[in-house]
Amino acid sequence: MSRASSGPPGRPRKGSRSEPPAGGSFPSPESGAANHWIGTLPGVKWLSAPRRRRGPGGGALPLPFLSIRDLLAGVPDADAGRFHALCVERRFPRDAAIFRQDDEADALCILREGNVKLVTLSETGDDQILHILRPGDLFGELILLQEPRPFTAVAMTDAVVAVLPRAGLLELFAFSPAFTLGYLRLLSRRLHEVERVFSALVHAWPHRRLAKELLHLAEDLGEETPKGTRLSLHLTHEVLANLIGASRETVTLLIRKFEETGLLHREGRELFLNRDRLAEYLGLARIP
Repeated sequence: MSRASSGPPGRPRKGSRSEPPAGGSFPSPESGAANHWIGTLPGVKWLSAPRRRRGPGGGALPLPFLSIRDLLAGVPDADAGRFHALCVERRFPRDAAIFRQDDEADALCILREGNVKLVTLSETGDDQILHILRPGDLFGELILLQEPRPFTAVAMTDAVVAVLPRAGLLELFAFSPAFTLGYLRLLSRRLHEVERVFSALVHAWPHRRLAKELLHLAEDLGEETPKGTRLSLHLTHEVLANLIGASRETVTLLIRKFEETGLLHREGRELFLNRDRLAEYLGLARIP
């Protein structure tokens, strides 16, 4: 896990590696540091709202990132309590790296508060945003092979992240068959979604990729208002371009066309989405 960096978000300095947590490693469960956020499951706000998954006709599309609720579905309360007891809470200011690409993958992460973006770096040093996470999302779960992290996780706002060190995860595997099954289910669903989304994006034009991403963002970050679904997080055209793998100029043109056709409208820096129109638009072959 990395600490705050003075450099550009998600872009490590050449030849550098992120600093370890204070003390050089994650606090052990026995240290008492893991007890900062233990609580009963029904009372944990970030766990109480399941993510909705609907097909193209119903608004939001399936999302590739699963939540803590998905992981603990069917896990006995005692085992879920042990999971929480093994986790350690850490706080990150905006733009701080939670971990960096090529860091050691040594912990599962659960976003408790704020928003986090996952960023990968090309050989030329360009950032590509892979996903934006919301509270309750799991990330960094590929820790069993002890391979380097494939992407950088950066706090887009002040964020609170719960981390489960690899040793704690292995302890849960030995202790709880139900948790182990849930983890295997999580990995299987993640792989299925990644393959499905990748297959769809390979053949998708930029305007369809942008429409799908806007629906994803409306589901994750949207606030329903009489004017439409307002995105609670300000996203620049450059960020949207990174999310769909297009140029900023292309996104600017598409946003203007989407506004002209009633798919969205802007008020200053705020973006309001018409989710029903966006869902209908995904059935079109081209921009009107």
